[in-house]
Amino acid sequence: MNLRLLAYTAAFTISVGLCTASSWSIEIPSSALENYRLESQYGPSDALLNPIYDRDERLEAAVGGAFAPLSSLGKYQAVTGSLLYNINRRHAVEPIFYSYHATQLSGFVKNQIADKLGTSFDDLSVEIPKQVVLASYYFTPYHSKLHLTSQSVLHFDIYFGAGAGVIQLQPLDLTSLAGKGRWAPLVSVNAGMRFLFASRFFTKIDFKNLIYKSEDFSKSSLKNDLQIGMALGLLF
Repeated sequence: MNLRLLAYTAAFTISVGLCTASSWSIEIPSSALENYRLESQYGPSDALLNPIYDRDERLEAAVGGAFAPLSSLGKYQAVTGSLLYNINRRHAVEPIFYSYHATQLSGFVKNQIADKLGTSFDDLSVEIPKQVVLASYYFTPYHSKLHLTSQSVLHFDIYFGAGAGVIQLQPLDLTSLAGKGRWAPLVSVNAGMRFLFASRFFTKIDFKNLIYKSEDFSKSSLKNDLQIGMALGLLF
């Protein structure tokens, strides 16, 4: 009899305890160790390869400089500016790219050609780029991060593009006297790398191969000018 009473009492006590526990909400604080265990099993809440900020349907404005290191007929330095619209992370259009060039004849033209011709130039001239206006499409297939130190990460994109526009060509005779300029169509093949910063700033290294027809020494030819530029920009 006593054993049966004891069993009933124990069952009643356990039932009351379970009901009371279910009505209470006990919040156990998470610890750094617990978070680490969860992330090690299911991955971090923010993916490591996510971009540093969202660029979908946003504008980028950039200003910088450029130069042409490989032209044998002329050399120039340029001031550049551009406005780019990001459709999404991979696709973008650049409705306007502008560059203004300070141009001069190369040492090859002055020393190897002008000196050998003496004074018999006979209106020979070389056309050098003076201004460029471009519209381009860009594709960004690759976004990644690079650990610089244990506390800092460098975000960067690699992009490719193609564009079309116009170029102003400035004829220079062999004494560097400028003639009347003209505008001509051009196309470009572009590639570059963009480095991103947390405050929405970025810097980029840009390569543009400008393809156009020019009149050099009274002959028309298709010319390829590699323009290398650096720019600093802001995402709006």
